[in-house]
Amino acid sequence: MLPLLGVCLAPARACLVYPLCRGGSLEDRLYRSPAALQRLRMLGFETPPSPLSAAARLRVLRDAARALHYLHTLSPMILHRDVSAGNILLDERGNGYLADVGLARAAEATAGGQVSHLSTQRLFGKPGYIDQIILNDGQASQLTDGFALGITLLVALTGRGALGLLSACDDALEEPDTAESIAAADAGWSEAQAEELARLVVGLAFVRKKRRMPLAEALPRLEAL
Repeated sequence: MLPLLGVCLAPARACLVYPLCRGGSLEDRLYRSPAALQRLRMLGFETPPSPLSAAARLRVLRDAARALHYLHTLSPMILHRDVSAGNILLDERGNGYLADVGLARAAEATAGGQVSHLSTQRLFGKPGYIDQIILNDGQASQLTDGFALGITLLVALTGRGALGLLSACDDALEEPDTAESIAAADAGWSEAQAEELARLVVGLAFVRKKRRMPLAEALPRLEAL
């Protein structure tokens, strides 16, 4: 998690103070659009940084998944509700930090005392990362956070934007052994890495709600990669 360093409550200068992550966001490092390169220049990159390697992407994804799992194992459980490539930041050494907890909330206790989800009457999060469970059931949960993480894995694998990405990659996700066909060429993904990452995307975000993979199961597989 991106640590909070300090708080200022003075009305004219109210702010939260976080470390400056000089590596930029995962989104900016993947898309490298003119706006992204401008933000990276403001962080000290005089020339555009080299594309992130497969190993570097996996390291950042692992770090973010660990942070999300940490939130889910707190008591009460915290749902991030805004996981995305734009909300994962890199330091100058390539470590990943899950950031932007402005939408994070504690899950609610059910009648049986279990804490499993948070009811919501409005949409939140970024287009492309919003789970159909939120749209259909009005509930945020570990599964919906896991869905957003799954989309983030797919964004990192392909180097493409999240909006419409799940549908665009459905052939490869239905046959993960063909996932190298959708892998970003500039990252140097191996066939085995692409296939396993695609299988994690399938488990977290592609299959029906009742067949979804828990983050606790996905994390050790991501760490193994």
